[in-house]
Amino acid sequence: MGIEEIFAFAAQQQVEMYNRIAAYKEKEAAHQLLTAQIIHENAQQAAQHAKQIGRPSLLIRPTLTIDGEEWVATHGACQGRGLTPDLAYQDFDNKWIGKES
Repeated sequence: MGIEEIFAFAAQQQVEMYNRIAAYKEKEAAHQLLTAQIIHENAQQAAQHAKQIGRPSLLIRPTLTIDGEEWVATHGACQGRGLTPDLAYQDFDNKWIGKES
Protein backbone atom coordinates (compact mmCIF):
# COMPACT_ATOMS: atom_id res chain seq x y z
CA MET A 1 0.00 0.00 0.00
CA GLY A 2 1.50 3.30 -1.13
CA ILE A 3 1.37 6.67 0.63
CA GLU A 4 -1.48 7.88 -1.60
CA GLU A 5 -3.58 4.88 -0.70
CA ILE A 6 -2.82 5.38 2.98
CA PHE A 7 -3.93 9.05 2.78
CA ALA A 8 -7.08 8.08 0.83
CA PHE A 9 -7.92 5.41 3.40
CA ALA A 10 -7.32 7.87 6.28
CA ALA A 11 -9.52 10.48 4.56
CA GLN A 12 -12.25 7.90 4.04
CA GLN A 13 -12.04 6.90 7.71
CA GLN A 14 -12.30 10.55 8.74
CA VAL A 15 -15.38 11.11 6.55
CA GLU A 16 -17.03 8.02 8.05
CA MET A 17 -16.22 9.25 11.55
CA TYR A 18 -17.76 12.68 10.80
CA ASN A 19 -20.85 10.97 9.38
CA ARG A 20 -21.19 8.87 12.54
CA ILE A 21 -20.80 11.97 14.70
CA ALA A 22 -23.45 13.80 12.64
CA ALA A 23 -25.83 10.83 12.91
CA TYR A 24 -25.24 10.66 16.67
CA LYS A 25 -25.89 14.39 17.09
CA GLU A 26 -29.08 14.10 15.03
CA LYS A 27 -30.32 11.25 17.24
CA GLU A 28 -29.28 13.14 20.36
CA ALA A 29 -31.22 16.23 19.21
CA ALA A 30 -34.29 14.11 18.47
CA HIS A 31 -34.01 12.53 21.91
CA GLN A 32 -33.71 15.94 23.59
CA LEU A 33 -36.76 17.19 21.68
CA LEU A 34 -38.76 14.13 22.71
CA THR A 35 -37.65 14.59 26.33
CA ALA A 36 -38.70 18.25 26.25
CA GLN A 37 -42.10 17.29 24.84
CA ILE A 38 -42.62 14.68 27.56
CA ILE A 39 -41.64 17.18 30.26
CA HIS A 40 -44.06 19.73 28.79
CA GLU A 41 -46.91 17.18 28.69
CA ASN A 42 -46.18 16.12 32.27
CA ALA A 43 -46.20 19.74 33.41
CA GLN A 44 -49.56 20.29 31.71
CA GLN A 45 -50.99 17.17 33.35
CA ALA A 46 -49.66 18.25 36.75
CA ALA A 47 -51.30 21.66 36.30
CA GLN A 48 -54.60 19.99 35.37
CA HIS A 49 -54.40 17.69 38.40
CA ALA A 50 -53.62 20.63 40.68
CA LYS A 51 -56.63 22.46 39.27
CA GLN A 52 -58.83 19.39 39.84
CA ILE A 53 -57.71 18.98 43.45
CA GLY A 54 -59.21 22.34 44.38
CA ARG A 55 -62.63 21.67 42.83
CA PRO A 56 -65.43 22.22 45.35
CA SER A 57 -67.14 19.00 44.23
CA LEU A 58 -64.02 17.02 45.16
CA LEU A 59 -63.51 18.80 48.47
CA ILE A 60 -67.15 18.94 49.60
CA ARG A 61 -68.36 15.66 48.03
CA PRO A 62 -71.95 16.67 47.23
CA THR A 63 -74.59 13.94 47.06
CA LEU A 64 -75.10 12.70 43.50
CA THR A 65 -78.57 11.60 42.46
CA ILE A 66 -80.45 11.25 39.21
CA ASP A 67 -83.65 13.16 38.48
CA GLY A 68 -85.19 11.77 35.31
CA GLU A 69 -82.48 12.13 32.68
CA GLU A 70 -80.50 14.68 34.66
CA TRP A 71 -77.83 14.14 37.31
CA VAL A 72 -77.97 16.33 40.39
CA ALA A 73 -75.05 17.13 42.72
CA THR A 74 -76.39 18.58 45.98
CA HIS A 75 -74.83 19.99 49.13
CA GLY A 76 -77.04 22.12 51.31
CA ALA A 77 -78.79 24.69 49.15
CA CYS A 78 -76.24 24.42 46.34
CA GLN A 79 -77.27 22.19 43.48
CA GLY A 80 -75.52 21.41 40.20
CA ARG A 81 -77.25 19.69 37.29
CA GLY A 82 -76.08 18.00 34.12
CA LEU A 83 -76.65 15.19 31.65
CA THR A 84 -73.68 13.30 33.11
CA PRO A 85 -72.28 13.12 36.64
CA ASP A 86 -69.23 15.14 35.56
CA LEU A 87 -71.41 17.88 34.06
CA ALA A 88 -73.46 17.97 37.28
CA TYR A 89 -70.25 18.31 39.30
CA GLN A 90 -68.98 21.05 37.00
CA ASP A 91 -72.26 22.94 37.36
CA PHE A 92 -72.05 22.45 41.13
CA ASP A 93 -68.49 23.83 41.15
CA ASN A 94 -69.54 26.90 39.17
CA LYS A 95 -72.52 27.56 41.42
CA TRP A 96 -70.52 26.95 44.61
CA ILE A 97 -67.82 29.39 43.52
CA GLY A 98 -70.52 31.93 42.63
CA LYS A 99 -72.09 31.32 46.04
CA GLU A 100 -68.81 31.93 47.83
CA SER A 101 -68.05 35.28 46.18
